[in-house]
Amino acid sequence: MSIFRLSIFIFGAEVLKAQEEDEKYTLQEIEVKSFIRREELQSTGSTVLDNKDVADRNYISPLYMLRQAPGVAVREINEQGVASMVYIRGFNGGHGGEVGFYFDGIPLNDSGHADNYSDTTILIPLEIETVEILKGPVSALYGRGNAAGTAAFQGIKRGDFTRLLLRLGDYKTIDFSAIIAKDIGKLHHVYAFQGYNTDTWRENTNWKRLNLSTRWTYDVTDSLELSLNLRAAFAKWDSANQAFSWLNPKIGNDDHSGQGNMTGGHRDRLDARLFANYLINSNTQLSYYFFATTLKNNMAELYNKTPYGPNSNWVFGDDTTGNEDLVGKREAYGTGLSYNQKSLVLGNRDFSITAGVDYLWEKQKNDRYSLHWGYGNQHFEHFEDIEFKLNTLSFYAKTNLQILDKLKLRLGGRYDSMWGDFVYGFYNEEPIGPIHYKSRTLSIFSPKAGLLFTPIDNVEIFTSYGRGFNIPGLTNSRFYSLHQLKLTVRDQYELGLRSSPLEWLDFGLTLYLADTSNDVYRDLITREYVNGGATRRKGLETYAKFYPVKDLTISANYTFQDVRYRKNPQNSYLNGLRYTQIPRHLFSAEIAYEPPEGFGGRASFYWNADILLQNDPTRTPSVYKGEDFGTLDLQLSYRFLEKYKASLEVLNLLNYRPKPGVPNTDGYFAYRPANPITAFLALEMNF
Repeated sequence: MSIFRLSIFIFGAEVLKAQEEDEKYTLQEIEVKSFIRREELQSTGSTVLDNKDVADRNYISPLYMLRQAPGVAVREINEQGVASMVYIRGFNGGHGGEVGFYFDGIPLNDSGHADNYSDTTILIPLEIETVEILKGPVSALYGRGNAAGTAAFQGIKRGDFTRLLLRLGDYKTIDFSAIIAKDIGKLHHVYAFQGYNTDTWRENTNWKRLNLSTRWTYDVTDSLELSLNLRAAFAKWDSANQAFSWLNPKIGNDDHSGQGNMTGGHRDRLDARLFANYLINSNTQLSYYFFATTLKNNMAELYNKTPYGPNSNWVFGDDTTGNEDLVGKREAYGTGLSYNQKSLVLGNRDFSITAGVDYLWEKQKNDRYSLHWGYGNQHFEHFEDIEFKLNTLSFYAKTNLQILDKLKLRLGGRYDSMWGDFVYGFYNEEPIGPIHYKSRTLSIFSPKAGLLFTPIDNVEIFTSYGRGFNIPGLTNSRFYSLHQLKLTVRDQYELGLRSSPLEWLDFGLTLYLADTSNDVYRDLITREYVNGGATRRKGLETYAKFYPVKDLTISANYTFQDVRYRKNPQNSYLNGLRYTQIPRHLFSAEIAYEPPEGFGGRASFYWNADILLQNDPTRTPSVYKGEDFGTLDLQLSYRFLEKYKASLEVLNLLNYRPKPGVPNTDGYFAYRPANPITAFLALEMNF
């Protein structure tokens, strides 16, 4: 799960061409261009966003940056305590944990709420320099939890500038962030801050968060660089409306007495990261990292609710079924060392190699307490406690070789070994536990390969293969006792083309097929994790960018994806049927005019279509189709005095608010829709 790679500090936005034989590199140049890692991405359908793509946008969370890549969908949970869901090629991140999230090479995924769960609201958008979006297990640098793909955020590490952003919006929303970068001799300072508050569009709800980051990078010599990054993220929320009827979605589960508002919590995370790069010679580098993370998570949830009529509130029972407070604590540390070299072989053929080792230790403890209606968040029965520890040791290597002038070969692989234990205690009328499950050691080798063919200038044809894996159910005793941590294994194949035939046009397309064994998903009705058996995902991703005149960009992408059961181990009648909750069609388009001075603007449109929420012949209805879903976001801006930009931002202008849930027998929904139309004023200052 942990990762390290070349240039762990600074990753640039451009892919390097083959280097001249006598070219020399400095430590900083290698960091900025990151040539070895970017060569790996050339033979895949990955997407790289630079600072221009991600800056100056209004995000519910940085997760929304990923929507600019083909094959990526985001499903809004609209709950500060629960991260939104991201789907890459029909695989679920967030709760499902199939997507790996990293910041400067350090994993953000944790088990504070669900297995391999990740909350990107701990990131500060202003400090993000680039984002690499990998589709599927294509890279040898990433292990557990990256089988669906990887979102690698890279932060700004050097510079001499100050940037401030103040955003005021509906529902008492205040978002203030800043980044200050200063180079003083050999010492490079970067400080970032974000404070956020909103009452949201729902009653009895408030979200607050505070993110802090500081980084010091010191050039000890021309060959040695050290960097220390300290991060803190604090969030607190009072979300009375976590679940509600679609007939009156604004009214939540608080009866306004102040005693029934059980849904809320806080999350506090601290990170310390140490990096070191040593340049052995002009083409060879050693890289080392160490990080430690501590996370405290508290989340109260109220599930025992029944609507009793149109435009009504909820009826609450006296029992405590589903009313709980989850108190969790996670500790983790990781370390790794990598060797990176670029040279010429066979006379004049470019060759690069990266090899390394990672170790990650994780400990997660969750305690659950009953909540009683009328007593707020006061703890009653301590009915469950869970603790697990997991060790992961990984070895990886990858090479890139210029076989012919127009043909590059990429080969790589990683070996991951995992072991740990799980303690489960369940307390009810007759306490059970603690029960100790000792997992067997799980090991897997994941090969990777790719070819990049450039038949003519500005045309690239690529193909790739990658195997990836995940461990579902780390905090679920059923998976320890019944499945003993079976691996979910995925094999993916890609074939694609990229081209820039004209100065004003870029386009590309990718065909993919991914087969998975022991695929695990969460049933929308029962909320239980289910082994879906063997599944297949296949699809087509396309994109195009036009630059008709200076400062004007028009872009669009379309994705078709088909996800089906191949062999379900429990219910053979599902074989051949489509998976649920995954849109079959994704489309996005954007037109942006961004001059250095004067008026500018941006219009961004996202569309998800053909979503099945139920597809089971044993249920009624057997097939239930969800609503198609789209958003239109607008920004009108004015840049003045070279340093300032004022903007009017409108999110979800068309006010699309779907019902992503299946009705119960009375026809009611329990769901969390997207935000309604929302307006903001923003002021950006650059010095």
